[in-house]
Amino acid sequence: MKIVEQLQCLAKLGQIEAEMRKYAEELKRIPAEANTLREKADQLRKELEVLESQELDVQREKQRMEGDLLQEKSNLRKWEARLDSIRNEREHAALRSEIGSQRRGISALENKIIDAMENLEAVSGEVNALRPSFESADSDARSAWDSVADNVKEIEDKVTTLRSTRDNEAKDLPAALIKRYERIVEKRVTGVAIIEGETCSSCFRQIPPQLVIQVYRGELIEGCPSCQRILVHEKLLPENKDKTSVESDAADGSAG
Repeated sequence: MKIVEQLQCLAKLGQIEAEMRKYAEELKRIPAEANTLREKADQLRKELEVLESQELDVQREKQRMEGDLLQEKSNLRKWEARLDSIRNEREHAALRSEIGSQRRGISALENKIIDAMENLEAVSGEVNALRPSFESADSDARSAWDSVADNVKEIEDKVTTLRSTRDNEAKDLPAALIKRYERIVEKRVTGVAIIEGETCSSCFRQIPPQLVIQVYRGELIEGCPSCQRILVHEKLLPENKDKTSVESDAADGSAG
């Protein structure tokens, strides 16, 4: 591939990537409201999940204590039934003391269950209050996305097509040139600068006349002395490609 062709290819790559950047901005702008609504819904979802987890934990703890209470009451009934059968005063007093302790334990457990029920009621109230807010926010987010989904899909398809075109354009360029171009893009966003007249279109600095001529003639691939972007003369742009070819043929014929 001749230098002129490489420069023309680089110019086309620059145009394609500029278009891709434009679409990337649209992909940020168009669904911005939908994204904001989705973030709000997701935040409410997380809050709801935390509350629902707390509700489940309190419910399980309450059920566990209720099971313990049933077991303790069953034990108490057994000990109370034994009380009448014991004739030894010491054993009788010891069992009465144990029964008293058991009753106090049951009373404390019942109080804990009441506290758990109150806690469960409070947490369940928060869950019930938050769920409609989440459902409304989720519905708003879905509606907002539905309204822009087709537009977003269309732009994504265009980006996919442009990416394929870019890769196809780049495949015939020397690997070293591609790496150079990509390094510039990483630092400068754009890897190509167009010479308009004798001015760099990216940094607006004057280009030495001799360099302008050499780039125009396709004698070398050189970067702007100021911004380092690869220079391509405006006459070599894809839309001017045929015109440039005619001018070059005319110049060659004249030289002959």
